[in-house]
Amino acid sequence: MRGALVAVAAGAAAWAPAFRYDAVPRRPTRRAAATTHGDQIVVALTREAGKNGGLARALAEHHIETVEVPCVSTQRTPQMDALLDSALLFAEDPWDWVVVTSPEAAKTFGAAVARAGLGATRDAKWRAFRLAAVGGATAAALDACQDLRPWRGSSFTPATATAAALAKALPDDSGRRVLFPASALAAPTLEEGLKERNFAVTRVDAYTTAPAPWSPEDAAAAASADVVAVGSPSAARVWAARASVNVRAACVGATSADACVELGFGRDRVFAPAKPGLAGWAGAVRDAVAALA
Repeated sequence: MRGALVAVAAGAAAWAPAFRYDAVPRRPTRRAAATTHGDQIVVALTREAGKNGGLARALAEHHIETVEVPCVSTQRTPQMDALLDSALLFAEDPWDWVVVTSPEAAKTFGAAVARAGLGATRDAKWRAFRLAAVGGATAAALDACQDLRPWRGSSFTPATATAAALAKALPDDSGRRVLFPASALAAPTLEEGLKERNFAVTRVDAYTTAPAPWSPEDAAAAASADVVAVGSPSAARVWAARASVNVRAACVGATSADACVELGFGRDRVFAPAKPGLAGWAGAVRDAVAALA
């Protein structure tokens, strides 16, 4: 366990028009080459295997063809679980806030509460903390954790689904002791922002992400794609290392978009929503597809 960052939740934002990262006209981009999809524009979905369904369904409503090409996989270790369990069970004082900035962090924290038996305890000491989530998808992941039912209705999300916005908006009237279960790869934006406001933040790296293995079929699917849907900087890095950056990148938010620009996608080929969230992400994909039509 180490002192650090806090982050969390915001509601699912309605789609707002995607902004472009360039200030010049878009230049033409190739359509999928050597593809089994004919002239249909194809979008590669790069979240962890089995977690692309929501975006795929949103795009199917607009007759956009997708193919799943997972770029990352989540990894937890017994050591990580033990650190989070210790933070829950052996803290000198109860936490005022538990802040999470991703659906995976929400699930990981819910599992720790289940192991500790806090969902069933009558001890008001452990029922006292509030939950904060960075956005709607993260808040929904908290709500889906059965052992977090005693805390439903007590969560907070900022108006804008970013760690920076959460750090600025987290209320201090409930106390300033924060537990931040996070990815080991998460940036320090949240914890630094909260510490500037005199919150006491304890960060626990409760899971991490690693590059997902690709089969020859995955590599072929990546080669057929005209647009890549990017949900994290980690996914962007894997895609850039294994596939072409000469495609449109439709990103879930500004952090992933910045990573794509740094990796060489080109500002004129990067799309991101004004507000993060599934609806905005789907809108960014639609804009990227429209630019190819």
